[in-house]
Amino acid sequence: MPEYSVPEYSAPESSVAFCRQLADRFPELRPLLNEHEEFNEEMLPHLFFGDVRRFVEERLDEDEAAQLKPLFDFLEEAYGSGDEAVENVIAVSLLEDLWDRPQIKPLLGSEMSKQYLKYVG
Repeated sequence: MPEYSVPEYSAPESSVAFCRQLADRFPELRPLLNEHEEFNEEMLPHLFFGDVRRFVEERLDEDEAAQLKPLFDFLEEAYGSGDEAVENVIAVSLLEDLWDRPQIKPLLGSEMSKQYLKYVG
């Protein structure tokens, strides 16, 4: 039986750096990042953003959406930066998963709103 090897994957450095900047800017996300890196032994941005999504959803469920505005402002700035790897993490691992949460609409800036509308129709 032939042996198969799994190619090594390394997340784009810009998306890794972005996740670390996010946790530096929003200390409430630092424990999520630390736990993620400890468990995975590396930074996997799309997987980490699953934790960020759950963080956002918890605040939406607790009717604390206004507290998320600074976070979404930061994400909007990053989304509009032109860095494709960062934009992909935000779009695929956050916005796409929040398609059924219309209460995020007021939190979205113009660029993220355009992407969100692609998911909700």
